[in-house]
Amino acid sequence: MLQRCGGSGLSRLGVLIKHALTGSHTLTDTQAATAVHRYQHLLRAVGDGIKLTAAGYLPPRTVHTLYTDLDLHEDWIGSGNREDLTLPVLDLRHTATTLGLLRKHNGHLTLTRAGRQHVDNPRQLLAHIGSRLPTGRPEERDAGLLALLHDAADQPQDPEQAPANILQRLGWRVAGTTLDSANDHWARLTNTVLDHLTEHYLNRSIRATIARTLLRRT
Repeated sequence: MLQRCGGSGLSRLGVLIKHALTGSHTLTDTQAATAVHRYQHLLRAVGDGIKLTAAGYLPPRTVHTLYTDLDLHEDWIGSGNREDLTLPVLDLRHTATTLGLLRKHNGHLTLTRAGRQHVDNPRQLLAHIGSRLPTGRPEERDAGLLALLHDAADQPQDPEQAPANILQRLGWRVAGTTLDSANDHWARLTNTVLDHLTEHYLNRSIRATIARTLLRRT
């Protein structure tokens, strides 16, 4: 990405990267376990496999169990027993599938090989999630990477480093909307994953540390 923006460490993107990689990327065992708690709980709930409804959603009982066990009612309203009407559960399952932890086949939801391998090891699970981010189409990967960099930088955003400005430098153009709006849409999956990983932490410094952990490859 830096090469596509001209390669200068003094550019808007170069300065952002420098800030993002400054600071700790080390999590304690407890912090790592807390970060992946929602994904671990979902994988264990799926277990040996779950038969989906005719419409392709999780069964109401499973949805309600996840909704209550993970305290998702704090961020949502409703009875929490229909996945299509319970966005936090739907987003959790969708991101877990996109991250290669779950797969849907012949009307059943099962764990992938990676899901089975990492479900009981928080650090391995977090490393796997980091290895799959950012994901999606090219524009989503660019916006997702910028989202991680901004969270990792953990400082007031310089207008010159705003995602839309950098996306424009990368050559992205949109019609009928703004790059700011497009960036919000493109970065949604990465931001949703980070939200699930940091939902227990109100302290932005921990969110920044988790973002730095996701940016690094082991």
